Amino acid sequence: MGETKQRSVVLDIINSTHGHLTAEDIYQRAASAYPAISRSTVYRNLGILTDRGVIAQVNAPGKATYFDRNPEPHSHIICPRCGAIEDLPLESNAISSLVPPDTDVLSYSLIINSLCADCR
Repeated sequence: MGETKQRSVVLDIINSTHGHLTAEDIYQRAASAYPAISRSTVYRNLGILTDRGVIAQVNAPGKATYFDRNPEPHSHIICPRCGAIEDLPLESNAISSLVPPDTDVLSYSLIINSLCADCR
C-alpha cells in the first residue's frame, strides 16, 4: 500500500464520519481495515492533509486534537466532561462583530466548552 493509498484511506475515514475524530481514532479504524498501516503513517498523513487545507485540525485546550472534514473556518462546542465535539453554526458576520471596525478577519478558532445533553 503506497503513501497515496494510505493518505486516501485516512481521508476516507475522516469523510465517512459526521463527527470529529482524534488521530488515535483514525489510526484504530485504519488498522482494522489495513493491519500493515503504522501509527506514524496515519499521523504523518493527517499532517499533510491539514497542511494542504483538505481537513482541519481542532485543538481543544486540555483535550485531544480532533480532525474535521470541514476545512473552512467554523466554531466548535466541546463537552469538557466527555469530550464530545460538535460544529457550532455561527455566521461570519457574528465573528466580525467581535473585532474592532476596519479589521479584516483572516481566520479564527472559537471553541465553547459546555456540557452536552448526555452529561447534563
